[in-house]
Amino acid sequence: CGTLLSHKESIALIGKRGRKYIPELKKMDAISLRAMGLSVEQYADMLLEEYRNSEVEASTVFPQSFDRRVVDHWLTRHPDFSNNVVYLDGRGRNPLFLPSRTDMEKLFNKGLRYIAPPIPMLLKQDHNEDLRETAYARYAIQSGLKLITWTMESRLSDIAGFSSQDSDRLLVLDALHRRAQVSGVFSDWPATVTRYANCMGL
Repeated sequence: CGTLLSHKESIALIGKRGRKYIPELKKMDAISLRAMGLSVEQYADMLLEEYRNSEVEASTVFPQSFDRRVVDHWLTRHPDFSNNVVYLDGRGRNPLFLPSRTDMEKLFNKGLRYIAPPIPMLLKQDHNEDLRETAYARYAIQSGLKLITWTMESRLSDIAGFSSQDSDRLLVLDALHRRAQVSGVFSDWPATVTRYANCMGL
């Protein structure tokens, strides 16, 4: 059986392997935070403090959160980590959400450099049934934001109207790389992503 590690123990393990750190601050409900005597901001501070206490170089840490309050707090109060803060953008769950260049530029001007929406927010099929970047992807790129996406080989990677055969995952990866110009892809099963990256020399 696997051994569950604390966050501090995982930092040590990843450090021994010479890898970068991509921690997600999981949402904690208000009742639990009050019971611990913490604000959302103090809870967010705890994550980064464990890296400082472990003497980890901030440039190797990519802290991520769905919570804009957390993202904005990291950007303003932790300048040593701010260049790598990742906003996990789940706004596409709202059917009324419309991306805009103005919105992306506001995020960039606040100091954000990485934004991470799910795959279907970055790719769509054109009239020839080829995969192309969405307006969301174009606006992000034009605003200077770097894109990371999630989650390959899960239902969150399904693109409306596009085949879901296993081999088509490589077409999705290729379009993410060439059309959406992503910097990274999260995957529950990294074999496909790793094979594509190795074949393409990425």
